Amino acid sequence: MAAAQLAPAPVPGLLALAGAWAAALLGTLLLCRLWHGSANARAAAITATALAAVAAAALAVTSTAERLAAGVGTGLSRLRMWQDALKLWTEAAWLGHGGETWRGMYRAIQSSPYVGGEVHSGILDLALDTGIIGLVLVALWFISTLRIAWQNATHLIPCILVFAIHGAIDFDWSFTLLWMMFIWLGGWAYALRFNVQRTLEAQPSVHRAKGSNLEHSPVVSLFDFSTNPIPSGQREWRRSTHEEAYSQKALSECRYEIGASVHKYQVVDIWTRSGLILLTAFCWIGGTAWLAWQQVAAEMHYRQVVQSPNLSEEETSILIQAYRVNPYRPDIAISLARILPAVDAEKMVRQSLSHVQSDPRMYFELGRLAAQSLKSEQAIHYFNEAIALNRYDSMLHSESLYWMEQIARRELKAGQLDQARQTAAAGVHIVERYRQLVEEVAINNDRNDRRFVFHPEVTAYEASLRTIAANTYSSKDFSTDR
Repeated sequence: MAAAQLAPAPVPGLLALAGAWAAALLGTLLLCRLWHGSANARAAAITATALAAVAAAALAVTSTAERLAAGVGTGLSRLRMWQDALKLWTEAAWLGHGGETWRGMYRAIQSSPYVGGEVHSGILDLALDTGIIGLVLVALWFISTLRIAWQNATHLIPCILVFAIHGAIDFDWSFTLLWMMFIWLGGWAYALRFNVQRTLEAQPSVHRAKGSNLEHSPVVSLFDFSTNPIPSGQREWRRSTHEEAYSQKALSECRYEIGASVHKYQVVDIWTRSGLILLTAFCWIGGTAWLAWQQVAAEMHYRQVVQSPNLSEEETSILIQAYRVNPYRPDIAISLARILPAVDAEKMVRQSLSHVQSDPRMYFELGRLAAQSLKSEQAIHYFNEAIALNRYDSMLHSESLYWMEQIARRELKAGQLDQARQTAAAGVHIVERYRQLVEEVAINNDRNDRRFVFHPEVTAYEASLRTIAANTYSSKDFSTDR
């Protein structure tokens, strides 16, 4: 991130941040002590607070200006991303394009060769994935959470605002853990109100003997004493010993019933909550462990054979096992396709392509397989699709042109003049677009994090393709004259 100028450098950035936090903490303690001191100390605290506010504003202005500085800051780089993201969003404004849209499609729509698998804006990321409808639902969720926190736990509002504001201009919302913390904050705020209401509702109501009059019945409270309603006249203190004993016995029984019911409710409630927590933890941890095991197992199997140029039968079986464990990995599918027969390889790559439809490597592999089978029209289509999905990749252009030149040579050698001429013309067209993109990047002085340049070998491919096209025209004219 720092190398691509999309984030500040860790050093001295982190050291400066730690120093600022330490200074802020010590300064806050000093100001608190001065504030509670004498009048002169309080005036000094007010003055120091004002100076600190001005210094903080100045630092914020300096940091913002540095980030927006042309050529070196991160602000303009992110602005280019946001412009591209807005163009992509307008194609499906209401419902969005689905999950992981930016990560899978930014190479196909980027206006300059920058590097950025994250769009650096939670709002734009949600808009790309879910459209306006998803944004409205998330906005209502945020408003509801803020309302609950405002009514029940105002001390949680800063945490919620930090998550909402910083995530709106960065990629905080891409992490599941932060969403879980946000849900936890909302649940915490709601639980405070719920606990207060349940405590009030758990207070026992008035208990009295059946058939007795309310005006003469004792009122049992939570504080273990009983009182009589105050009559209009003087209080009559005519109770027999039997009545007093009966009242004490009724009060003891009432206390026992209340205590037993509360204890029973607490035990059931504790077991219910514990069971739900354990069930959630089991599903979460178990599901995460299962998915992680699949990823790790596929990676371990793939690493065992990826370095071998010629795979043995045992290594081939290991690679097949890695593909079965995780068929969504394009690199595993491509490595396996290159050791299978052409028909089986094409079938497998097509199946993997259904999971990663925006991966240019899969289209390039299909183009390579079509080129080996002399299916020039399919190869041209797949190579163009791969380049359209990753147009600022110099290596992809170079390798595609290599196979285009190989197809044209084989078609010319086989006497398929029209097909060879069409293939050569398509290859020349790719070279011209490639050169035009490189010139645009150089003229506009765009960020070139991906080192998008014109490879020298492409010049040789271009010359060969133009020669093949010229030879097909000459051969066709000669055959027509005869």
